[in-house]
Amino acid sequence: MAVKLAQAVRPLGASSPLTKELKPVAIMLLEPEDLLDSISAHMDALADVVKSTLLVAVVFWWAGLRHEKVIKVFELEIPRQQALIAAIVIFIVLNILVIDKLIRLRALVLLTPDAYVTKAVTRMATHPWAANPFAYFGAFGLSRYSANKGLSALILIWWVCNSSLFTLTDDAMDPIGVLLQGAFLFLGISSIMLITKVYSAILSRAASIDQELFAALVATSFDRVLNMLLAFSIGGAFGIMTQQLTQ
Repeated sequence: MAVKLAQAVRPLGASSPLTKELKPVAIMLLEPEDLLDSISAHMDALADVVKSTLLVAVVFWWAGLRHEKVIKVFELEIPRQQALIAAIVIFIVLNILVIDKLIRLRALVLLTPDAYVTKAVTRMATHPWAANPFAYFGAFGLSRYSANKGLSALILIWWVCNSSLFTLTDDAMDPIGVLLQGAFLFLGISSIMLITKVYSAILSRAASIDQELFAALVATSFDRVLNMLLAFSIGGAFGIMTQQLTQ
């Protein structure tokens, strides 16, 4: 069964900002089941990119601490003198891939027709990705904590990436390095903002379709924020520890 794009966002109201964003898009026919499959595929892709990012960060972090003269990443042999720039460029590229997937994921949530919103949210919420920032597995006990750790896990991974950069240079104020680190920081903040926008889109659709689902998701908001703040604290401590180890 095909649905029109205009119908997919109609419940949000004519004055909704989400609806306004989609006005320039031409009406097209999209299969609901294909939308659901695409949501799952994008979640898979996000999980793969983040996993690769963490592995690369750990390789750089460990090699930097050991002062290895040549660092091997993605079958590339990178001299230590060029490792800082190479690491930042790799992290920036991976971060851009994450941002691209998040933008598409938000669009897919908005395009999902009313009758399939609960299914779409279920696919995102129950995806097995360990760092899934949209996870939901119930409101009680360990299942609630396990679901709410996703965004905090991503923040910690960013800190591992950032900390690995400290191990790769003896000149922390190198102009090119500082500029690229600034770009990496900007992309990291942008990723968090996009995750928030995707989650807001989920809540917006759920609010008009399934009040019970909406209430269940909102009930976890405090835990998500608390875990996020905790992740910033732990990540910062890890960064300080790394700097001390490199001295």
